Amino acid sequence: MNRILVLFAFLLSSCVEMEAPEFTLSEVEGTYTGTFWREKGSSEVSLELKNGKFTGGSNQNHFPAICSGSYTVKGNIITFSNECFFTADFDWSLILSDDFELLKTDEGLNLKSMKNSDQYKLVRTQAKE
Repeated sequence: MNRILVLFAFLLSSCVEMEAPEFTLSEVEGTYTGTFWREKGSSEVSLELKNGKFTGGSNQNHFPAICSGSYTVKGNIITFSNECFFTADFDWSLILSDDFELLKTDEGLNLKSMKNSDQYKLVRTQAKE
């Protein structure tokens, strides 16, 4: 009988959905440096998140195109809205915009695009002021 109860408890606990962590704007604010990855390659990036606004850049022209804009955080999703004007001479899917899954690490943040293979691994270099 004890085995059945243990098995039942195990099955019940494995059916419970794990909730995604909840983040706030203030938790992600800061200055970051790190690496951007896409299947074609990688680049070094910088990103500042402050008061719902972002700015940043890359060591490679338009890979990715970060520039500046606004962002919101809901649950474990960060949504970027880029406010820069861009020329048509590069792949616009490289512009930092839209939804990214947000994972907080000991060193900083990992961002994974909800649309494609883009990923950012960011190390916090300065906390929010």
